[in-house]
Amino acid sequence: MITKIKVDGFKSLSDFSLNLNSGLNILVGPNGAGKTNIILFFEFLSQLVKNPVAKAVSTVGGAGSIFKKIGEENYQDNISFKIFGSKKHSSKQYIVYEYEARIKTSFEKDTIFYSNQRIKIRTASKFWANPDAKFYKSKWDLDIVFENEDSKSSSVKILNLDRRKFKPRFLINENKSKSDFINRLEEFALEQNPNVKPIIYCLFPFIEFSEVLISDLVGGETFNVVPSKVKESEDAATPAEIKRDGSGLATTLYAMKKSKPKTENMRRIFFGYDRPERSFKPETLQKVKSYLKLANNTITDLDIENDPFDNKLIVKISIETGDYSAILPLSAMSDGTIKWLSLITAILTSKTIFSIEEPENFLHPWMQAEIAQIMRDHLSEKNSNSFVLMTTHSESLLNSSKPEEVIIVDLVDGRTTARRIKNLKLVKDEISNSGFGLGHFYFSNSIQNA
Repeated sequence: MITKIKVDGFKSLSDFSLNLNSGLNILVGPNGAGKTNIILFFEFLSQLVKNPVAKAVSTVGGAGSIFKKIGEENYQDNISFKIFGSKKHSSKQYIVYEYEARIKTSFEKDTIFYSNQRIKIRTASKFWANPDAKFYKSKWDLDIVFENEDSKSSSVKILNLDRRKFKPRFLINENKSKSDFINRLEEFALEQNPNVKPIIYCLFPFIEFSEVLISDLVGGETFNVVPSKVKESEDAATPAEIKRDGSGLATTLYAMKKSKPKTENMRRIFFGYDRPERSFKPETLQKVKSYLKLANNTITDLDIENDPFDNKLIVKISIETGDYSAILPLSAMSDGTIKWLSLITAILTSKTIFSIEEPENFLHPWMQAEIAQIMRDHLSEKNSNSFVLMTTHSESLLNSSKPEEVIIVDLVDGRTTARRIKNLKLVKDEISNSGFGLGHFYFSNSIQNA
Protein backbone atom coordinates (compact mmCIF):
# COMPACT_ATOMS: atom_id res chain seq x y z
CA MET A 1 0.00 0.00 0.00
CA ILE A 2 1.05 3.62 -0.47
CA THR A 3 2.37 4.77 2.91
CA LYS A 4 3.34 8.38 2.16
CA ILE A 5 3.06 10.99 -0.58
CA LYS A 6 4.99 14.19 -1.23
CA VAL A 7 3.51 16.53 -3.85
CA ASP A 8 4.32 19.96 -5.25
CA GLY A 9 2.55 21.99 -7.92
CA PHE A 10 -0.70 20.01 -8.06
CA LYS A 11 -3.58 22.45 -7.48
CA SER A 12 -3.25 23.60 -3.83
CA LEU A 13 -0.79 20.82 -2.93
CA SER A 14 2.51 22.72 -2.66
CA ASP A 15 5.37 21.20 -0.70
CA PHE A 16 2.67 18.86 0.59
CA SER A 17 3.33 15.70 2.58
CA LEU A 18 0.95 13.08 3.99
CA ASN A 19 1.57 9.80 5.79
CA LEU A 20 -1.14 7.17 5.38
CA ASN A 21 -2.13 4.52 7.90
CA SER A 22 -3.61 1.11 7.20
CA GLY A 23 -7.39 1.29 7.56
CA LEU A 24 -9.49 4.45 7.55
CA ASN A 25 -7.90 7.85 6.93
CA ILE A 26 -10.60 10.46 7.54
CA LEU A 27 -9.97 13.91 6.06
CA VAL A 28 -11.70 16.71 7.92
CA GLY A 29 -11.45 20.44 7.38
CA PRO A 30 -13.32 23.53 6.13
CA ASN A 31 -14.59 23.93 2.58
CA GLY A 32 -11.77 24.94 0.25
CA ALA A 33 -9.03 23.46 2.43
CA GLY A 34 -8.07 20.93 -0.24
CA LYS A 35 -9.55 17.61 0.87
CA THR A 36 -10.88 16.90 -2.61
CA ASN A 37 -7.52 17.90 -4.12
CA ILE A 38 -5.83 15.18 -2.08
CA ILE A 39 -8.22 12.57 -3.42
CA LEU A 40 -7.91 13.99 -6.94
CA PHE A 41 -4.13 13.58 -6.78
CA PHE A 42 -4.52 9.86 -6.07
CA GLU A 43 -6.91 9.61 -9.02
CA PHE A 44 -4.34 11.46 -11.14
CA LEU A 45 -1.62 9.03 -10.05
CA SER A 46 -3.85 6.11 -11.05
CA GLN A 47 -4.43 7.65 -14.48
CA LEU A 48 -0.70 8.28 -14.93
CA VAL A 49 0.07 4.61 -14.37
CA LYS A 50 -2.59 3.50 -16.86
CA ASN A 51 -2.17 6.14 -19.59
CA PRO A 52 0.30 8.43 -21.36
CA VAL A 53 0.85 11.60 -19.36
CA ALA A 54 -1.19 13.90 -21.65
CA LYS A 55 -4.24 11.65 -21.49
CA ALA A 56 -3.90 11.33 -17.71
CA VAL A 57 -3.85 15.11 -17.36
CA SER A 58 -6.92 15.53 -19.58
CA THR A 59 -8.79 12.82 -17.63
CA VAL A 60 -8.63 14.85 -14.40
CA GLY A 61 -9.58 18.17 -15.95
CA GLY A 62 -6.66 19.34 -18.09
CA ALA A 63 -3.43 21.20 -17.39
CA GLY A 64 -5.20 24.45 -16.57
CA SER A 65 -7.15 22.63 -13.89
CA ILE A 66 -4.40 20.76 -12.05
CA PHE A 67 -1.22 22.85 -12.41
CA LYS A 68 -0.88 25.35 -9.59
CA LYS A 69 -2.21 28.80 -10.48
CA ILE A 70 0.16 31.71 -9.81
CA GLY A 71 -1.27 35.20 -9.90
CA GLU A 72 -3.99 36.11 -12.37
CA GLU A 73 -2.85 34.36 -15.55
CA ASN A 74 0.25 32.26 -14.83
CA TYR A 75 0.76 28.67 -13.77
CA GLN A 76 3.60 26.73 -12.21
CA ASP A 77 5.12 24.80 -15.12
CA ASN A 78 5.74 21.51 -13.31
CA ILE A 79 4.18 19.00 -10.95
CA SER A 80 6.49 16.81 -8.90
CA PHE A 81 5.65 13.96 -6.57
CA LYS A 82 7.23 11.14 -4.61
CA ILE A 83 5.34 8.01 -3.61
CA PHE A 84 6.46 5.71 -0.80
CA GLY A 85 4.98 2.23 -0.55
CA SER A 86 5.24 -1.24 0.93
CA LYS A 87 3.38 -4.24 -0.44
CA LYS A 88 3.09 -7.92 0.43
CA HIS A 89 4.39 -10.08 -2.39
CA SER A 90 4.33 -13.53 -0.81
CA SER A 91 3.80 -15.09 2.60
CA LYS A 92 7.36 -14.26 3.63
CA GLN A 93 8.32 -11.36 1.39
CA TYR A 94 7.36 -7.71 1.10
CA ILE A 95 8.31 -5.13 -1.49
CA VAL A 96 9.37 -1.62 -0.44
CA TYR A 97 9.49 1.06 -3.13
CA GLU A 98 9.82 4.76 -3.83
CA TYR A 99 8.59 6.27 -7.10
CA GLU A 100 9.15 9.91 -7.96
CA ALA A 101 8.55 11.98 -11.06
CA ARG A 102 8.36 15.51 -12.38
CA ILE A 103 5.87 16.46 -15.09
CA LYS A 104 6.63 19.61 -17.08
CA THR A 105 4.41 21.58 -19.39
CA SER A 106 4.72 24.51 -21.73
CA PHE A 107 1.41 26.31 -22.07
CA GLU A 108 2.85 28.30 -25.01
CA LYS A 109 4.06 25.20 -26.91
CA ASP A 110 1.18 23.02 -25.76
CA THR A 111 3.51 20.19 -24.65
CA ILE A 112 3.54 18.02 -21.56
CA PHE A 113 6.09 15.37 -20.64
CA TYR A 114 8.05 13.69 -17.83
CA SER A 115 11.30 15.58 -17.25
CA ASN A 116 12.51 12.90 -14.87
CA GLN A 117 11.39 9.69 -13.19
CA ARG A 118 13.04 7.46 -10.62
CA ILE A 119 12.03 4.20 -8.99
CA LYS A 120 13.82 2.42 -6.17
CA ILE A 121 12.87 -1.09 -5.03
CA ARG A 122 14.03 -3.51 -2.38
CA THR A 123 12.70 -6.65 -0.76
CA ALA A 124 11.94 -6.83 2.96
CA SER A 125 10.80 -9.33 5.55
CA LYS A 126 8.08 -7.07 6.99
CA PHE A 127 5.61 -4.36 6.05
CA TRP A 128 7.19 -0.91 6.43
CA ALA A 129 4.30 1.29 7.54
CA ASN A 130 6.35 4.44 8.07
CA PRO A 131 9.06 5.52 5.61
CA ASP A 132 10.26 8.04 8.21
CA ALA A 133 11.01 5.28 10.71
CA LYS A 134 14.53 4.56 11.91
CA PHE A 135 16.38 1.95 9.82
CA TYR A 136 13.88 2.38 6.94
CA LYS A 137 16.45 3.50 4.43
CA SER A 138 18.91 0.88 3.30
CA LYS A 139 20.65 -0.21 0.15
CA TRP A 140 18.18 -0.51 -2.71
CA ASP A 141 18.08 -3.67 -4.80
CA LEU A 142 17.15 -1.64 -7.88
CA ASP A 143 17.55 2.06 -8.56
CA ILE A 144 16.65 3.29 -12.05
CA VAL A 145 16.59 6.94 -13.20
CA PHE A 146 15.15 8.60 -16.30
CA GLU A 147 16.06 12.18 -17.24
CA ASN A 148 14.60 14.30 -20.03
CA GLU A 149 14.95 18.01 -19.37
CA ASP A 150 13.95 19.34 -22.80
CA SER A 151 11.57 16.60 -24.06
CA LYS A 152 14.08 15.76 -26.83
CA SER A 153 17.26 14.28 -25.34
CA SER A 154 16.63 11.59 -22.75
CA SER A 155 18.58 8.93 -20.88
CA VAL A 156 18.01 6.00 -18.55
CA LYS A 157 20.60 4.93 -15.99
CA ILE A 158 20.65 1.95 -13.63
CA LEU A 159 22.30 3.27 -10.48
CA ASN A 160 22.06 0.00 -8.61
CA LEU A 161 21.04 -3.58 -9.38
CA ASP A 162 21.21 -6.70 -7.23
CA ARG A 163 21.18 -9.63 -9.65
CA ARG A 164 20.49 -12.03 -6.78
CA LYS A 165 17.05 -10.44 -6.33
CA PHE A 166 16.09 -9.96 -9.97
CA LYS A 167 16.13 -12.59 -12.66
CA PRO A 168 15.03 -11.64 -16.20
CA ARG A 169 11.82 -13.25 -17.38
CA PHE A 170 11.91 -12.17 -21.03
CA LEU A 171 14.11 -10.40 -23.58
CA ILE A 172 17.45 -11.54 -22.15
CA ASN A 173 19.05 -14.78 -21.05
CA GLU A 174 19.46 -14.90 -17.28
CA ASN A 175 23.00 -16.25 -17.76
CA LYS A 176 24.09 -12.98 -19.33
CA SER A 177 26.50 -10.82 -17.38
CA LYS A 178 25.35 -8.03 -15.07
CA SER A 179 26.55 -5.39 -17.52
CA ASP A 180 24.57 -7.01 -20.36
CA PHE A 181 21.51 -7.12 -18.12
CA ILE A 182 21.87 -3.44 -17.24
CA ASN A 183 22.46 -2.37 -20.84
CA ARG A 184 19.42 -4.27 -22.10
CA LEU A 185 17.20 -2.89 -19.34
CA GLU A 186 18.34 0.67 -20.07
CA GLU A 187 17.74 0.18 -23.79
CA PHE A 188 14.32 -1.36 -23.25
CA ALA A 189 13.32 1.44 -20.87
CA LEU A 190 14.11 4.07 -23.50
CA GLU A 191 12.21 2.10 -26.13
CA GLN A 192 9.07 2.39 -23.97
CA ASN A 193 9.06 6.19 -24.41
CA PRO A 194 9.36 7.19 -20.72
CA ASN A 195 9.10 10.87 -21.58
CA VAL A 196 5.33 10.29 -21.82
CA LYS A 197 4.84 6.92 -20.07
CA PRO A 198 5.65 5.75 -16.53
CA ILE A 199 9.05 4.10 -16.35
CA ILE A 200 7.67 1.39 -14.10
CA TYR A 201 6.30 -0.40 -17.19
CA CYS A 202 9.78 -1.17 -18.45
CA LEU A 203 10.36 -3.40 -15.43
CA PHE A 204 7.83 -6.06 -16.39
CA PRO A 205 10.10 -8.25 -18.59
CA PHE A 206 12.87 -8.11 -16.00
CA ILE A 207 11.31 -8.14 -12.55
CA GLU A 208 8.89 -10.75 -11.27
CA PHE A 209 6.84 -8.52 -8.98
CA SER A 210 6.55 -5.39 -11.17
CA GLU A 211 2.79 -6.01 -11.48
CA VAL A 212 2.53 -5.74 -7.68
CA LEU A 213 3.92 -2.20 -7.82
CA ILE A 214 1.66 -1.25 -10.72
CA SER A 215 -1.38 -2.53 -8.84
CA ASP A 216 -0.43 -0.49 -5.77
CA LEU A 217 -0.04 2.73 -7.73
CA VAL A 218 -3.23 2.21 -9.74
CA GLY A 219 -5.15 2.01 -6.45
CA GLY A 220 -8.89 1.56 -6.25
CA GLU A 221 -12.20 3.26 -6.86
CA THR A 222 -13.69 6.50 -5.59
CA PHE A 223 -17.36 6.85 -4.68
CA ASN A 224 -19.40 10.03 -4.31
CA VAL A 225 -22.97 8.77 -4.55
CA VAL A 226 -25.62 10.98 -6.19
CA PRO A 227 -29.11 9.54 -5.45
CA SER A 228 -30.64 11.02 -8.61
CA LYS A 229 -28.14 9.05 -10.74
CA VAL A 230 -28.89 5.85 -8.83
CA LYS A 231 -32.61 6.23 -9.60
CA GLU A 232 -32.07 6.26 -13.37
CA SER A 233 -33.27 3.13 -15.18
CA GLU A 234 -30.63 0.60 -16.24
CA ASP A 235 -30.49 -1.88 -19.09
CA ALA A 236 -30.04 -5.50 -18.05
CA ALA A 237 -27.19 -5.90 -20.55
CA THR A 238 -25.10 -3.19 -18.89
CA PRO A 239 -21.96 -4.56 -17.16
CA ALA A 240 -22.51 -4.87 -13.43
CA GLU A 241 -20.60 -2.37 -11.32
CA ILE A 242 -21.26 0.51 -8.96
CA LYS A 243 -19.87 3.59 -10.65
CA ARG A 244 -18.39 6.65 -8.98
CA ASP A 245 -21.77 8.42 -8.73
CA GLY A 246 -23.54 5.31 -7.38
CA SER A 247 -25.23 4.37 -10.64
CA GLY A 248 -25.11 0.74 -11.66
CA LEU A 249 -26.91 -0.36 -8.49
CA ALA A 250 -29.68 -2.27 -10.29
CA THR A 251 -27.29 -4.20 -12.55
CA THR A 252 -25.08 -5.08 -9.58
CA LEU A 253 -27.99 -6.31 -7.44
CA TYR A 254 -29.28 -8.31 -10.41
CA ALA A 255 -25.85 -9.88 -10.94
CA MET A 256 -25.85 -11.00 -7.30
CA LYS A 257 -29.35 -12.43 -7.62
CA LYS A 258 -28.32 -14.40 -10.73
CA SER A 259 -24.92 -15.31 -9.25
CA LYS A 260 -23.00 -13.98 -12.22
CA PRO A 261 -19.25 -14.69 -12.34
CA LYS A 262 -16.66 -12.16 -11.31
CA THR A 263 -16.06 -9.36 -13.75
CA GLU A 264 -13.36 -6.79 -14.23
CA ASN A 265 -13.95 -3.10 -14.73
CA MET A 266 -10.61 -2.62 -16.44
CA ARG A 267 -9.53 -4.10 -19.74
CA ARG A 268 -6.81 -6.74 -19.72
CA ILE A 269 -3.37 -5.78 -20.93
CA PHE A 270 -0.31 -7.89 -21.44
CA PHE A 271 0.52 -8.39 -17.79
CA GLY A 272 -1.59 -9.66 -14.95
CA TYR A 273 -1.61 -7.08 -12.22
CA ASP A 274 -4.17 -7.05 -9.46
CA ARG A 275 -7.18 -5.50 -11.20
CA PRO A 276 -10.18 -3.98 -9.45
CA GLU A 277 -12.44 -7.00 -9.23
CA ARG A 278 -16.06 -7.44 -8.24
CA SER A 279 -17.64 -10.53 -6.80
CA PHE A 280 -21.36 -11.19 -7.31
CA LYS A 281 -22.76 -13.81 -4.97
CA PRO A 282 -26.29 -14.46 -3.64
CA GLU A 283 -24.96 -14.45 -0.07
CA THR A 284 -23.66 -10.92 -0.65
CA LEU A 285 -27.17 -9.89 -1.68
CA GLN A 286 -28.43 -11.24 1.63
CA LYS A 287 -25.90 -9.04 3.45
CA VAL A 288 -27.09 -6.04 1.45
CA LYS A 289 -30.68 -6.77 2.46
CA SER A 290 -29.77 -7.10 6.13
CA TYR A 291 -27.93 -3.75 6.13
CA LEU A 292 -30.87 -2.16 4.29
CA LYS A 293 -33.28 -3.39 6.97
CA LEU A 294 -31.02 -1.97 9.67
CA ALA A 295 -31.24 1.45 8.07
CA ASN A 296 -35.02 1.30 7.58
CA ASN A 297 -36.95 -1.16 9.74
CA THR A 298 -40.08 -0.82 7.60
CA ILE A 299 -38.28 -2.58 4.73
CA THR A 300 -38.90 -6.33 4.69
CA ASP A 301 -37.39 -7.39 1.37
CA LEU A 302 -35.67 -6.30 -1.83
CA ASP A 303 -35.96 -7.88 -5.26
CA ILE A 304 -34.73 -7.15 -8.79
CA GLU A 305 -36.58 -8.13 -11.93
CA ASN A 306 -35.90 -7.75 -15.63
CA ASP A 307 -38.80 -6.26 -17.59
CA PRO A 308 -38.82 -8.37 -20.80
CA PHE A 309 -40.63 -5.63 -22.72
CA ASP A 310 -37.76 -3.12 -22.70
CA ASN A 311 -34.98 -5.12 -20.95
CA LYS A 312 -34.90 -2.61 -18.10
CA LEU A 313 -34.20 -3.68 -14.53
CA ILE A 314 -36.74 -2.92 -11.82
CA VAL A 315 -35.68 -2.77 -8.17
CA LYS A 316 -38.63 -3.48 -5.88
CA ILE A 317 -38.66 -2.63 -2.18
CA SER A 318 -41.20 -4.36 0.08
CA ILE A 319 -42.25 -2.31 3.09
CA GLU A 320 -44.52 -3.05 6.00
CA THR A 321 -45.58 -0.82 8.87
CA GLY A 322 -48.56 -1.58 11.07
CA ASP A 323 -51.49 -2.62 8.89
CA TYR A 324 -49.92 -1.10 5.80
CA SER A 325 -47.79 -3.01 3.30
CA ALA A 326 -46.67 -2.21 -0.23
CA ILE A 327 -44.10 -2.94 -2.90
CA LEU A 328 -42.44 0.26 -4.11
CA PRO A 329 -39.96 1.03 -6.89
CA LEU A 330 -36.50 2.19 -5.88
CA SER A 331 -37.29 5.69 -7.14
CA ALA A 332 -39.96 6.03 -4.44
CA MET A 333 -37.45 5.59 -1.62
CA SER A 334 -35.77 8.48 0.19
CA ASP A 335 -32.42 9.83 -1.00
CA GLY A 336 -30.85 8.65 2.24
CA THR A 337 -32.05 5.07 1.78
CA ILE A 338 -30.90 5.04 -1.85
CA LYS A 339 -27.43 6.38 -0.98
CA TRP A 340 -27.10 3.89 1.88
CA LEU A 341 -28.06 0.99 -0.41
CA SER A 342 -25.61 2.07 -3.11
CA LEU A 343 -22.71 2.61 -0.69
CA ILE A 344 -23.26 -0.71 1.07
CA THR A 345 -23.43 -2.54 -2.25
CA ALA A 346 -20.23 -0.85 -3.44
CA ILE A 347 -18.38 -1.76 -0.24
CA LEU A 348 -19.49 -5.38 -0.29
CA THR A 349 -18.80 -6.02 -3.99
CA SER A 350 -15.53 -4.19 -4.59
CA LYS A 351 -12.20 -5.21 -3.11
CA THR A 352 -10.40 -2.03 -4.14
CA ILE A 353 -12.32 0.91 -2.68
CA PHE A 354 -9.96 3.86 -2.45
CA SER A 355 -12.08 6.76 -1.23
CA ILE A 356 -15.59 7.77 -0.23
CA GLU A 357 -16.38 11.47 -0.40
CA GLU A 358 -18.72 12.99 2.19
CA PRO A 359 -20.75 9.85 2.94
CA GLU A 360 -22.88 11.84 5.37
CA ASN A 361 -24.83 13.62 2.61
CA PHE A 362 -28.48 12.42 2.67
CA LEU A 363 -27.69 9.90 5.45
CA HIS A 364 -29.18 9.77 8.94
CA PRO A 365 -26.53 10.25 11.68
CA TRP A 366 -26.89 6.59 12.69
CA MET A 367 -26.10 5.49 9.12
CA GLN A 368 -23.06 7.78 9.03
CA ALA A 369 -21.57 6.02 12.03
CA GLU A 370 -22.37 2.60 10.58
CA ILE A 371 -20.62 3.36 7.28
CA ALA A 372 -17.35 3.95 9.13
CA GLN A 373 -17.64 0.65 11.02
CA ILE A 374 -18.64 -1.30 7.91
CA MET A 375 -15.58 0.12 6.15
CA ARG A 376 -13.36 -1.00 9.04
CA ASP A 377 -14.84 -4.49 8.89
CA HIS A 378 -14.33 -4.58 5.12
CA LEU A 379 -10.66 -3.60 5.46
CA SER A 380 -10.03 -6.08 8.27
CA GLU A 381 -11.10 -8.94 5.99
CA LYS A 382 -8.29 -8.22 3.53
CA ASN A 383 -5.12 -10.31 3.68
CA SER A 384 -2.84 -7.35 3.00
CA ASN A 385 -2.42 -3.80 4.29
CA SER A 386 -4.65 -1.24 2.59
CA PHE A 387 -6.19 2.15 3.25
CA VAL A 388 -9.34 4.09 2.45
CA LEU A 389 -9.68 7.87 2.39
CA MET A 390 -12.92 9.40 3.58
CA THR A 391 -13.81 13.10 3.56
CA THR A 392 -16.40 14.49 5.95
CA HIS A 393 -17.96 17.53 7.59
CA SER A 394 -20.14 15.40 9.84
CA GLU A 395 -19.96 15.62 13.62
CA SER A 396 -21.81 12.30 13.85
CA LEU A 397 -19.29 10.52 11.65
CA LEU A 398 -16.39 12.06 13.56
CA ASN A 399 -17.96 10.97 16.84
CA SER A 400 -17.71 7.39 15.57
CA SER A 401 -14.13 7.89 14.36
CA LYS A 402 -10.97 7.00 16.21
CA PRO A 403 -8.56 9.90 16.88
CA GLU A 404 -5.74 8.06 15.08
CA GLU A 405 -7.88 7.86 11.93
CA VAL A 406 -8.41 11.61 11.60
CA ILE A 407 -6.35 13.91 9.38
CA ILE A 408 -6.95 17.64 9.88
CA VAL A 409 -6.74 19.51 6.56
CA ASP A 410 -6.37 23.29 6.31
CA LEU A 411 -5.40 25.98 3.80
CA VAL A 412 -2.45 28.14 4.89
CA ASP A 413 -1.16 30.90 2.59
CA GLY A 414 -2.80 29.20 -0.38
CA ARG A 415 -1.25 25.82 0.43
CA THR A 416 -3.07 22.73 1.65
CA THR A 417 -1.66 21.28 4.86
CA ALA A 418 -2.54 17.99 6.52
CA ARG A 419 -1.66 16.74 9.98
CA ARG A 420 -2.71 14.08 12.42
CA ILE A 421 -3.58 14.55 16.07
CA LYS A 422 -0.27 14.44 17.94
CA ASN A 423 -1.39 13.88 21.53
CA LEU A 424 -3.65 10.87 20.97
CA LYS A 425 -3.66 9.81 24.62
CA LEU A 426 -4.81 13.24 25.80
CA VAL A 427 -7.67 13.32 23.28
CA LYS A 428 -8.74 9.73 24.03
CA ASP A 429 -8.72 10.40 27.78
CA GLU A 430 -10.78 13.56 27.30
CA ILE A 431 -13.34 11.67 25.21
CA SER A 432 -13.52 8.90 27.79
CA ASN A 433 -13.82 11.24 30.78
CA SER A 434 -16.28 13.72 29.24
CA GLY A 435 -18.54 11.37 27.31
CA PHE A 436 -18.38 13.70 24.30
CA GLY A 437 -17.30 12.38 20.91
CA LEU A 438 -14.37 13.44 18.76
CA GLY A 439 -16.71 15.47 16.54
CA HIS A 440 -17.72 17.65 19.49
CA PHE A 441 -14.10 18.49 20.27
CA TYR A 442 -13.23 19.15 16.64
CA PHE A 443 -16.11 21.54 15.96
CA SER A 444 -15.45 23.38 19.23
CA ASN A 445 -11.83 23.88 18.09
CA SER A 446 -10.57 21.94 21.09
CA ILE A 447 -8.16 19.73 19.12
CA GLN A 448 -6.72 22.29 16.73
CA ASN A 449 -3.47 22.30 18.68
CA ALA A 450 -3.65 18.75 20.05
